[in-house]
Amino acid sequence: MVCHSSDPTAIVSAAVGLIDRVADRLTDHRCSSNGLRDHIAVELESLQQTLILTKLTIRKYDHTPLGHRLGNTITPTVLQCFIALQELLGSLNFTSSSALWHRVWWSRWEGDEFASSRKKLSESRQSLQAVLLALHSYVLLVVRVL
Repeated sequence: MVCHSSDPTAIVSAAVGLIDRVADRLTDHRCSSNGLRDHIAVELESLQQTLILTKLTIRKYDHTPLGHRLGNTITPTVLQCFIALQELLGSLNFTSSSALWHRVWWSRWEGDEFASSRKKLSESRQSLQAVLLALHSYVLLVVRVL
C-alpha cells in the first residue's frame, strides 16, 4: 500500500489503517517474547490515538487560514510515520508461519531492527503531539486576546 494523496486527512486515515494491519499481524505471531510485542502494541495504540486527534484537528481547522498551514506542517511527519509502518508491516508479512522463520524473525526484533522501528514511530508520535500542543496553546492565546 502506497499513500499518494495530498489530502492530510487521507494520509492520516491511511496511517491509522496501517496501524490496524500491523496490530493484526502482531497478534498473529505467537512467540515467547510477548514483551516485545507488548512494547510495540503500546506504542501503536498511543500513535493511533495521536493520529486520530490529529485528523480531528485538521478537520476542525480545514476551512480556516490555519487549516492549510496545519496540513502542510503535519503531512511530512505523518508520511514518515506511514513509511515506518509500511516497513514494519513488510517485515511482518515477510515472516513465514513456520516455527523456524518465526524464531529468526523475533530474534531480529530483539536487536536493532525492533528498536529502530519503535524509535521512528515514537518520534513521529511525539512530533505530532508537539504540533497539537502548540496549536492548542495558540488557540487559547487567540481566544483570550479576542
